[in-house]
Amino acid sequence: MLVNYRPEYTHNWGSKTYYTQLRLDPLGAESGEEMLKALLDDGHDLAPLRRVIIQKTEGNPFFMEEIVQELFEQGTLLRNGSIKLAKSLSTTQIPSTVQAVLASRIDRLSPEQKDLLQTLAVIGKEFPFRLVREVSGKADDELERLLSELQMAEFIYEQPAVSDVAYVFKHALSQQVASGSALLERRRVLHQRVARVLEAQFPETVETQPELIAHHYTEAGLGAQAIPYWQRAGERALQRWANLEAINHLKQGLELLGSLPDAPEQNRPADEAQRCSLLLILGETQSRAGEYLEARETLLSAADVAHKLGSTESLVRAALELVRMTYTVGLPAPAAVRLLEEALQSLGPEDSPLKARTLGGLARYLVVTGEQQKLVLYASEAVAMARRLGDPELIAYSLLGMFYALMEPEHAEQRFAIATELLDLAKAANATTEIAVGLFWRGYCLLELGDIAAADAEFDAWGRWGEETNQPFYYSISALLRAMRALMRGRFEESERLAQQAFAIGQLAQTETAAGAFGLQMFALRREQGRLKEIEPVVRQFVEQNSAAAAWRPGLAVIYSELGLRADARAEFKSLAQHDFAELPRDALWMGTMTYLADVCTFLGDRARAGTLYQFSCRSPVVMWSLAMAWLATAPSLATWVR
Repeated sequence: MLVNYRPEYTHNWGSKTYYTQLRLDPLGAESGEEMLKALLDDGHDLAPLRRVIIQKTEGNPFFMEEIVQELFEQGTLLRNGSIKLAKSLSTTQIPSTVQAVLASRIDRLSPEQKDLLQTLAVIGKEFPFRLVREVSGKADDELERLLSELQMAEFIYEQPAVSDVAYVFKHALSQQVASGSALLERRRVLHQRVARVLEAQFPETVETQPELIAHHYTEAGLGAQAIPYWQRAGERALQRWANLEAINHLKQGLELLGSLPDAPEQNRPADEAQRCSLLLILGETQSRAGEYLEARETLLSAADVAHKLGSTESLVRAALELVRMTYTVGLPAPAAVRLLEEALQSLGPEDSPLKARTLGGLARYLVVTGEQQKLVLYASEAVAMARRLGDPELIAYSLLGMFYALMEPEHAEQRFAIATELLDLAKAANATTEIAVGLFWRGYCLLELGDIAAADAEFDAWGRWGEETNQPFYYSISALLRAMRALMRGRFEESERLAQQAFAIGQLAQTETAAGAFGLQMFALRREQGRLKEIEPVVRQFVEQNSAAAAWRPGLAVIYSELGLRADARAEFKSLAQHDFAELPRDALWMGTMTYLADVCTFLGDRARAGTLYQFSCRSPVVMWSLAMAWLATAPSLATWVR
C-alpha cells in the first residue's frame, strides 16, 4: 500500500518493520527550471522570472503551476506566438503562499464563475453534472459553458464516468480556498441544498454513502437531520468491517445529539432511544476494534439509557456484548450478569429469541465464574428453546454455552460434535460471528483429539476470517496459534517472533490476557531451548506473591525438575497432587498442566501417582502419550507397566 501525507501528519507506523518512508522533497533548482521551461518557455529573457518563481515556491510543483497561471491572468505574461513578460519583474507582485495565489485567482473570476466554483467546493472534491445542475438551478447550456470556463482556468477537470459526466477539483487546496471564499451563511444554505437534493434524487447515494448526506446536514447546522445518517453510515461501515470509520461516524452522531437544544417533554423518549441505539452500535464497534475499555464504558452507558427507557431488548444487547468481552479477553464486567438476570425476570415464561439469547449469554458468563451447575442449566435451557424456535443462527449461538459446559477433557468428542453442528448451522444462516466461533472451536477440539492436520486447516480458515473482519483480537489469537504450531515443529525463532507479534497486537486490548498468553508461550519456548534457569526466580517470586497464580505452579514444578532441584520439585508436586489431583481446575490449561505433571512425575520416579495421572487423562491422546511415557519410565519393568 502506498500512502502520501504531509510532514505535519503524525502516525505510529515508524517503528514497524514493514514500513518504509520515501521523502518527496521539493524540486531542486535544475528540476524546477526544467518544469518552468515546459510551462513557459526556455527563452533567455524569462530566465530571471523562472529563478524568482523557484525561489518563491521553494520547488513546490503545484505552487509553481498556480503562480504561472496567476501571472497570465493578471497580464504579467502574454502569449502571442511566444510567451513574453509584459511588465517589469521588479513591479510584479507574486503572492507568498499557494493559498494566496488561489484566492487571488478566484477573486478575478466573473461573479457567475465564482458563484459556481463556490457551489462546487461545497458539494465536494468530486461532483457529477446532474448533482451540480440540481443544486445550482442553472440551465444545461449555461452550466456547461461555466464548467468549461472553470476547466480552462484549471480549477477543475472532467472525470471519465460510466453514465453521468463528473468533475473533480485539480487540487484539494483549490476546493478548500474556493469554499472558504464564500460567506458562512451562504455555505450553510448550499450544504442544506446539497443534502436535500442527494436525499430526494440520489437514492444510490443514500444507500451507499449516507455519510455524505450526514456531512452536508451537519455543515448546514441541521443536526437533527444529520444524526440518522451518521448512524446509518456507522452501521454500513460496520457491515464492511471498517471499524475505525464506523466509530468516527457514530461519535459524530452522538456529539450532535448532545449539542441539540433541549427537546420538548414529548420528544425526549425518541431522543433517548436514538442515543441508546447509537451507544449500542458504538460499543459493539469499539469492541471489534479492540478498544475494550472504551467499549465497556459505552455499553454500560447504553444499558443505563435502556434501563430508563424500559427497553429489555436493548438492555440484553448491551449485556451480551459485555459478556462476550468477558469470556474472550478477560475484561471484568460483573454488571453484565446482573443485567441479564434482570432481563430474564422480565421476559416471562414464554419462548422467545430474546430469552434464548439471554439464557445463552448467562451460560457464557458463568464459564468465567466457574458456577458449573448453573452453567449447565442455562446452557441446556438456551439450546432447547432455540431448537423449539427453529432458528439456525439462534441454535448456533446457544450451542456455544453447551460447548463451554462440557470443557472437561473427557468430553472432547462430544464438544467436537457440538462445534461441528454449530459451524454447519452458522454457515446455513450466513452468521459470520458464529462461523468464526465454530471454526476456532472445531480446530481446538481436533488439536485436543490429536488430528493436527485437520486442526491446522480449521485454524487457517479461522485466521483468514479474522483478516477479513479486521479485528485486533483475532489477529492476536491467530499469531498465537501460529506461534504454537511453530514451537511444536521446533522452529523456535519463528515461534518467538510470532509470540512477540501476538503480544504487541494483544496489548491494544488494554487487558492482561495478552500478557498471560505471552508468558505461557515464552515459558514453553524457554523450556524447549533449555533456558528455564533464566526465569526460575521470576516464576518463584510470582507464585509466592500472588495467591491467584495457581496456574503457574505446575510450571514452577517443571522448572525445579529441569534444574535437578529434587526437593523443591517434590514439594510442589506433592502440593498439586492433593486429593489425587482432583482439585486442579479442568479448564483450557488442564491438558498442558497434566503434561507438565507427567514430566515432573517421571523426574521424581513417583510410580503410584503416575497411575493416577494416567487414569485421569486416558481420553486425551496428547496427554495420554506423555503420561504413558511417564508411567513407563517410573515402572521397574515393562511387564509391570503392561499389567
